[in-house]
Amino acid sequence: MKKIFTLLACVLMAGSAFGQERWKDLVVNGNMESAQDPKWSSFWCHDWRENVQFDPETGQKYDESTITENSQGMFQGFAEIVEDPVKAGNHCARVIIRTREQAEAAGNKTIDTQNNKPDWVEWDSQFFIYANETIPEGKEVRLTLRIRGEKAGKLQTQAHFTPGDYNHYQLFGDIEYTTEWQKKSVTATVSSSHTQESNGKFFQSVAFNLSTMQDGNTVYFDDVKLEIRDPKEEDPNQAGQFFNLLRHGTQSADKFGSYTTFTARNGATGNDEPAPIVNDPVDGQPALTVATIAYNAQYSKPKLDEEGNPVLDENNQPTFEDPIGIYITEKGDTIKKQDGNFGIDDWKTQFFVTVSHKWKKGEKYKLVMWARADKDLQLDTQCHTMPGSYVHYNLCGSLDLTSEWTKYEFGVSEDDVRTIPSEAGNDCQTIAFNCNKLKDEAANIYFRFEEFSFTEGNIKDEERVLGEENLNLPVNDTDDGTSTTVDMAEMLTTLEAEDFGFMNDYDEGDGIRYLTLIQPEDDDPYDGYTSARSWTDEGFLNAEGYFIDSDDPHGISIMADDSSIDGSKVNFIVLLDPDANISLAENNVDTKICIGKGGWYYIYNVTLMDETKYNTGIAPVKQVKADNGLIYNIAGQRVDGSYKGLVIKNGQKFVQK
Repeated sequence: MKKIFTLLACVLMAGSAFGQERWKDLVVNGNMESAQDPKWSSFWCHDWRENVQFDPETGQKYDESTITENSQGMFQGFAEIVEDPVKAGNHCARVIIRTREQAEAAGNKTIDTQNNKPDWVEWDSQFFIYANETIPEGKEVRLTLRIRGEKAGKLQTQAHFTPGDYNHYQLFGDIEYTTEWQKKSVTATVSSSHTQESNGKFFQSVAFNLSTMQDGNTVYFDDVKLEIRDPKEEDPNQAGQFFNLLRHGTQSADKFGSYTTFTARNGATGNDEPAPIVNDPVDGQPALTVATIAYNAQYSKPKLDEEGNPVLDENNQPTFEDPIGIYITEKGDTIKKQDGNFGIDDWKTQFFVTVSHKWKKGEKYKLVMWARADKDLQLDTQCHTMPGSYVHYNLCGSLDLTSEWTKYEFGVSEDDVRTIPSEAGNDCQTIAFNCNKLKDEAANIYFRFEEFSFTEGNIKDEERVLGEENLNLPVNDTDDGTSTTVDMAEMLTTLEAEDFGFMNDYDEGDGIRYLTLIQPEDDDPYDGYTSARSWTDEGFLNAEGYFIDSDDPHGISIMADDSSIDGSKVNFIVLLDPDANISLAENNVDTKICIGKGGWYYIYNVTLMDETKYNTGIAPVKQVKADNGLIYNIAGQRVDGSYKGLVIKNGQKFVQK
């Protein structure tokens, strides 16, 4: 294995694994920091501030004639950039919203253009994003920003030709905000209604109508992006590309909530438990099994020790208590028990197959399995959300079983296209097999599964996550690297990876996805796991845990030193750029590391904390290894002494001139 540093801190790839075009940002000075002159900004407003300074050549306006002792004048021009009231040194845009009472007292309500009369309107105060190019029909557009108000509220979003030149009443819908800084991310597809031509003008501005609450407010905006890209082109072959959710086939034990992939409701005991794997008496190979219930039969429950484990006899077989009184006194539809009557229904014994994916009605699927039983019998298939949570009586019909192993295939051939029934809705995750059709005699049923798959384009990446852990990583307040050792044994086991060979390889030939840092974001469908599939360029985190553009590389970076690997343990080196003005002594930074193999992912939830706090009873810090003479650039590539720029040597960062 090559001994290299593998860079993990990455700018997210804008496109997904399916080759989607990168996002293109259409705003200038979105962080409100890079230009003192507001004319270089992409942000415009209509608000009600006092003592306004403006440049009339830019088209800004200030209606001084409307000022009274009860009201400010209306300003139209570049958004006011101020120092953040809650975080010294940070700058943001501020918009002043007047109250309805102030508008009435001033006698200068904004004109309701629809009815051509003064009235209170939601657009009395507005904030605009003025993109640096027009946005055509068909583009995907993504808005990302941080927002807070002195009071909680909500805003409306509209499409304008230019700021104040109304085009369409709706774009991203309403956005709610609170008194705390929150990151918001919303997406939309530009329609013909947004792009309709007006005197040679096209959609180029997003308007936020802020006067929705009528009680006045001050709202702040920061870290604003308005990005566009072409929508993903549909792959005509994608319908034939299926992702198998049964990772281990018969022996899969992946957990979903309280259930494993294969769960049995044995009619003899009535308990839901992981389906036992036995050696089939016909061919001696592993198989999953469930036992049906029969009339005129008595059943016992296994004896358990104090720890809840089965008590075994001298032949290593489970032992049972005396019959517990579940029995049939006469042939019929009733099991008599001391505390009441129970029907012996088809679903008294059930076998469940649960997967991470939530099926969508009409979605194509494939199911390939083998089954047999002690007696000839029939199984019905149902749709459940989770085992026992019934939704629809039929998934793929009934299976006729015999004592011989039989292969059953659904949706595999072109002549047998299978889709999720519309009655199942969009939340099912479980196939239920009703096993108690045969009621005269008890019987064991045996199963083996090869595939239960859905088209890969419909599988969300969070549905592929097989495990996650929480990690604390240390950072000091200099540019020296600090490190900590992480035991990744559970990750290796879950992903069925033997070693860390993928940490020094940039191609995907071995089917292993790379260690990738991903931005924590719950409400953005284009961030998070979706972008964590491929190697990306260098990048950094800021103090809020968000990625910083690679052309302004000041922040926190994380690397894995694969020369330190010892069994399942690996050193993570964490570097803090001293120019980034980040104080981890005050606030931790949260992010994630996504590690994948063969389409399955393992997530580490990472808290980056000050080295002093980290050392306070959490874990010892393992120092970076001694100087080995090797030098790497910030992309993790090995370089020599002739390389100029920011480099890493012995886990420390410095400028090589």
